[in-house]
Amino acid sequence: MDVHNPQGEGTFLQFLPEGGAFSIPMRCLFNSEVDNLVTAGRSLSASVKAHGAARIQATAMATGQAAGVLAVLMQQGNTSAADIDPSRVRKILKAWGAVV
Repeated sequence: MDVHNPQGEGTFLQFLPEGGAFSIPMRCLFNSEVDNLVTAGRSLSASVKAHGAARIQATAMATGQAAGVLAVLMQQGNTSAADIDPSRVRKILKAWGAVV
């Protein structure tokens, strides 16, 4: 994770321990101002520190895949993002071999 100083110069680096991982709650993909707009990658909702990990390409790809699954489930069920159980999204992603 690399956190760029929002005031200007400097970067804070933090490495996960061997085999370590972090999670991104599905609600980070929701947009608070536009109903049923799903975002991912660099545009997801996160703190400055969390964004330091979420904006990295592999994580952006993973959140994009999750956002795509979420969007399909929303369309299929004619429902909002908040009404989708995150375990449904994780189950589909795992079935596709995604790291969840």
